[in-house]
Amino acid sequence: FAAGGSGGSKSNVNVRVKNFTLEPVAVAVANKNPTNYRGLNPDQVTQFKVKKGNFVVNDPAESASFNTGSRKTVYIAITDVGIEDTTTRF
Repeated sequence: FAAGGSGGSKSNVNVRVKNFTLEPVAVAVANKNPTNYRGLNPDQVTQFKVKKGNFVVNDPAESASFNTGSRKTVYIAITDVGIEDTTTRF
């Protein structure tokens, strides 16, 4: 197999963002490179890939910083009270 193939993928982490509000939201993620905003309707989910480590989730009203830790997938909830790192509400 290619030498860089499996090693490179280990440094990428999936960030799944779900909109738990009753209104559409726009969301973007940034760590090494910022992403474009994506529109999310209520209960809709989108997924970004980030490098392992610190990253920021942005919506037009606020931003929140998180760390991937050792997880392969991080679950982020957009709620009426803000942006939460959660695995329990999906």
